[in-house]
Amino acid sequence: MRLADKHGRKKGFSLVEILVVLVIMAIITGGGMMIMGGSSDRAKYARAQQDLDVIQQAMVQYYNVRGSYDGVNKSAETLEGAFDTNGKKIFQSFVGKPIGEWKDPWGNEYRIESTYGESGSGKGTIIAYCYEAGGGTASISGENLASGKVRKDATNNDKEMFRIVYNVNY
Repeated sequence: MRLADKHGRKKGFSLVEILVVLVIMAIITGGGMMIMGGSSDRAKYARAQQDLDVIQQAMVQYYNVRGSYDGVNKSAETLEGAFDTNGKKIFQSFVGKPIGEWKDPWGNEYRIESTYGESGSGKGTIIAYCYEAGGGTASISGENLASGKVRKDATNNDKEMFRIVYNVNY
């Protein structure tokens, strides 16, 4: 019901005016949601890349404390299974939280793949990577590691998401 002012004019908004404003607000909100949806994907990839950097640095510190990567289990793929008991404690002291809680933004555990010490020497490669079934392969110095398991970064030309922790093959 529209009220009249002292000059006899009606004041307030008509139903059509209110509907026009609501439609305009819905269009603006929808556009904002589309923009925000894309940025949340970029944020997931950025967080995963940062986590891989932290894992790589923690592995370097692990080497500095132990003097080798001998405690790294070559047959394990997950971070949790990659270390012996003492190795887990050392690694966790550098990352600040239990290894089992390290998950990528898609809910998968970060993984380790290693060829370190296979020949009985300090030679080999260790990588940390973001897992995705049917993903890419980490190719390092002619070696193919984590074949079909490495997530590709959709925000960075589909580059494989991994970090080289150790690579000595001479």
